Amino acid sequence: MKMRGKILILSIVPIVVTSIFSLLISQVQFSKGLYQEIEEGLRTVAISASNLYSTQGYGDYALKEDGNVWRGMNFNVSASASLLDSLKESTGIDIIFYFEEDPIVTSMKDGGENRLDDFENVKQMIDRVYQEEKEIFVKKIEIGGKQYHACAIPIKQPESGAVAGALVAVRGVERMQTLVRTAIYANVGMIAAILAFFCLLSIVFVKSTLKDLTKAGDCLNSLSNGDLELKTALIRNRKDEIGDLSKDTQKLQEKMKEVISSIKEKANILHKVSDEMQEASDATKGTANKMLSSSRDIQESANAQVNTIRNADESMREMNRHIDSSLQSIESIGALSEKNFELGKETRAILNELEAITKDSLLSINTISSQTNITNQSAHEIKEATTLIANISEETNLLSLNASIEAARAGELGKGFAVVAAQIKSLADQSTVSAKKIEQIVMNLIHETQTSVHVMEDVNSAMENQVRGVNSTKAIFDELEKNIMVLAKNVKALVSDIGEISGTKECLGADMALLLQESGRNAGYSENTLKVSIDMENSINQMVELTKEIFGLSRKLSDNISYFHSMEEKEDETVGN
Repeated sequence: MKMRGKILILSIVPIVVTSIFSLLISQVQFSKGLYQEIEEGLRTVAISASNLYSTQGYGDYALKEDGNVWRGMNFNVSASASLLDSLKESTGIDIIFYFEEDPIVTSMKDGGENRLDDFENVKQMIDRVYQEEKEIFVKKIEIGGKQYHACAIPIKQPESGAVAGALVAVRGVERMQTLVRTAIYANVGMIAAILAFFCLLSIVFVKSTLKDLTKAGDCLNSLSNGDLELKTALIRNRKDEIGDLSKDTQKLQEKMKEVISSIKEKANILHKVSDEMQEASDATKGTANKMLSSSRDIQESANAQVNTIRNADESMREMNRHIDSSLQSIESIGALSEKNFELGKETRAILNELEAITKDSLLSINTISSQTNITNQSAHEIKEATTLIANISEETNLLSLNASIEAARAGELGKGFAVVAAQIKSLADQSTVSAKKIEQIVMNLIHETQTSVHVMEDVNSAMENQVRGVNSTKAIFDELEKNIMVLAKNVKALVSDIGEISGTKECLGADMALLLQESGRNAGYSENTLKVSIDMENSINQMVELTKEIFGLSRKLSDNISYFHSMEEKEDETVGN
């Protein structure tokens, strides 16, 4: 929806809604006042009728034997229709006289001259009057097929004050409805005229306002499209907010023109400066990279020098330790060589004694080996004897079995022989078991004897080797004794040389410590130089990135500012083309 429609809706809808609510409220108030007026009129007429009846006759109201209601003895209420007709002629209001619960007389008639007698709906009002003993007003009640306004007041006995009946004043609703319709038509017409006037006024005002707003919007649209020249004359003679908007729009155009011109000038300067900064930063970056590379080479060389010196110092220290250790070892060797020379003499005596013992042991071993062979041969003979015993036991066992069979055949005569045969069989079995045990023992003995024989053979061989070894050792020891004497002389000379080397290594160790200290300090300087070079390279890289970013921003700024153009720039572009 366009702005015109929205403004018209916002201006007209409240007027329409306000008019409708005003119409409804005025109609309600008018109806309420009209009902009050009708109620007051009916009440007045009812009271007038009550006063009129109170002036007729004397005494209480009562139903007589003739079926009529009398007041006292001189006024027949049932025959007072003419009195109610005259009251109707002067007021236009009908009256119904109720005594107790029955209508006695009324001025109401149907379409002809007949008086109405069907007041069923009125009876409810009469019941309320009797119950509440006060007047009752009803806005609408149906009597004889028509709608009426009704007001009922109680009629009290003059003497006792008790409610004897009621007077009901009624009036048709047609007059009320006519008045209400007339008022509605008048209000609607008046509101429609006012609404039409205000709608026309709103349309004129909105059209004029939107026209001026459209001009201001076109100017702002031109500014948003980059055109800094106002093509539409603004309304500056208005004294309202639209006039202020036009003035502010012109001020905005002039200020934007001034600011954008300044920004363009500064953007060109920034573009040139950023370009120069980028070239300078690139050159600085190359120099920093070379410096960083050189610093790294220096750092690597310094570290390598430190490592080399440390390794040399460590080697020197290790060499010193070896020299000290060698000196101690040589001294120990000298002492040991002297001791070995003394021990050699003792060893020679021991070797001679060992040679004699070895020869005696070899003779003993040969004797033991001979005895072992004899024992082995005897064991074989015992095995053969046990085999023979086992065979005899088996034969004896068979003979005892045959004897038992023969004794069984002989019966009683062979019982004694059977006992002997059983005893023989038992002895044969025991002999067999014993023979097997002896055979097992002999087999073990033979196995052990054979093992002893092999061991003795090995021992004999070892002893022979030992004899040869002892003889060889004696020869070697003779040679060793000569070498020990030579070694003792050489050790004394070597001790003297090592002493001189030990003095030299003290001076060399001090020089290596000083060199290691200087190389460590040099490595520290080179490491600091490398750190500074790295920090400088990082700073230069950041500066290069910032320069690139500034260069890109200057380009973007120039591109964005080029969106705006003034009349002079258009003319310059035209001349240039």
